[in-house]
Amino acid sequence: MTPDVKEFLTLFLGTGYDDATAVRALAIGYAESGARATIVSRPNTNGTRDYGFLQINSVHFSEQKFREQGWNAQTMLKLGPNIDAGRYLSDGWKNWRPWSTFNSGSYSKHVAQAKRDVAEWHSEKGGTNPVSAISSVAGDTVGALGKLNPLPALIGWLNPLAATIGIATLGMVLLGVGVWLVVGSTTAGQTVLKGAAKAAKAV
Repeated sequence: MTPDVKEFLTLFLGTGYDDATAVRALAIGYAESGARATIVSRPNTNGTRDYGFLQINSVHFSEQKFREQGWNAQTMLKLGPNIDAGRYLSDGWKNWRPWSTFNSGSYSKHVAQAKRDVAEWHSEKGGTNPVSAISSVAGDTVGALGKLNPLPALIGWLNPLAATIGIATLGMVLLGVGVWLVVGSTTAGQTVLKGAAKAAKAV
């Protein structure tokens, strides 16, 4: 991951947009500028030029919003303003038609690389994916329960189950085990369990 890509993702994901949106924006950046912040295109057929990571076209520089924000040929070579201008032109990343590489579909060739970059960015930040997070929480929950449960071996067996079926389902399993331990530990409880077993066979 290049420094420009890393800074782009830090600024982009820092605005609260999700990974899927970041992947598309980055893939367009690869298609438009080679994911480089200071690229200026050759003159287009209409005499305009494209600037920066997302290749913002100079035709917009005369618009009121661009003038108010100070978005021009110089600032478009900085990643922050370039992303801000891209967000404005795309209506909050909901309309990708301003980019010809999206309209032609050529950006899609860079999606795989963009996904790898986003994954690497999260890894460097110490992030975890939802599945890993759930597994971690489940393991902590089982560990805490193990201190109170007289059957630590059973809890140890349920630990990998927690990562697979989730905390909610595991809670239901533990509740069932608890009921079985309470009911099955008494003579009356054993009688009830036997009766239930016979009824099940009769059905």
